[in-house]
Amino acid sequence: MRLFSRIPMVRDLAILISKLFTSNSNLTKNKFSKKDWIILNKGYDLNLINKEMKNDGISSCLRLEKEAVKRIFDYIKNKPVFALRDVKKGFYLKDIKNMEKSMGKEILLAQYFNIEDCDVFNDIVNSKKLLKIVQNYIGKKVKKVGTILWWTFPSNVSEEERIKHAHFFHRDVDDYKFLKVFFYLTDVSLGDGTHVFVRKTHKPGWKEFFKEGFRVKRYTDSQINDMYPGQVFEIAGSSGDGFIENTLGFHKGNTPTKERRLVFEITYALNDYDVMNDIVDEKKLLVKEF
Repeated sequence: MRLFSRIPMVRDLAILISKLFTSNSNLTKNKFSKKDWIILNKGYDLNLINKEMKNDGISSCLRLEKEAVKRIFDYIKNKPVFALRDVKKGFYLKDIKNMEKSMGKEILLAQYFNIEDCDVFNDIVNSKKLLKIVQNYIGKKVKKVGTILWWTFPSNVSEEERIKHAHFFHRDVDDYKFLKVFFYLTDVSLGDGTHVFVRKTHKPGWKEFFKEGFRVKRYTDSQINDMYPGQVFEIAGSSGDGFIENTLGFHKGNTPTKERRLVFEITYALNDYDVMNDIVDEKKLLVKEF
């Protein structure tokens, strides 16, 4: 799928077939609470969001209520996080310096696993407002593919590691049609751990295919600025601010320089290929105590 979805004609045909023949949506009513933590920013409605998504590939239309953010921080307070998404490198956030010392290098990012055992995440994923937006863009048979909650830290790491963890421009190919919802859970200032998106690059055609081919490529800032002048959008925001994005368009994360960043991400798509690895057998998780 990841290979052939890069071909424009195949992608369009597969979207049509998926909408006709894929199984029904796996989205269900919120099983923990009827509380909807999602707030639409002033002036936004379904039509405007869909218009921005179709035209630009991104819409900065959401935010979370402050109480939802507070509940998330309460939840992770005593929960281990895993360096570089490695299930064998768990630690508690207060021990990050000790963990870096034991690893012999600074930690660029660390992810929480199995977060969907927490009510607030299920509330957000199953928000009526959010599901209307997602289904309006993808279709009624949309599926929730996975959720990720991760920290990104100010760190001096190699270019190879920054490439590996998506800090160079790239395209995601999660399905034939998909989108991702991001929420900043900490304040994020310009130039300091921001997410960056290249507007209007989410519909690559034959020109892009013949240039990029089947390769999973990474691009530098200068390459992207030369290719798409004036289209690079750096997203700053306050804790709770959210945006929706078709990450088939070029995007990246900036490495923080001063403040650590916590982000919650949800992926919705027509098909679920079970590759997110966000749910892990607890017996496989190793946490280092200091």
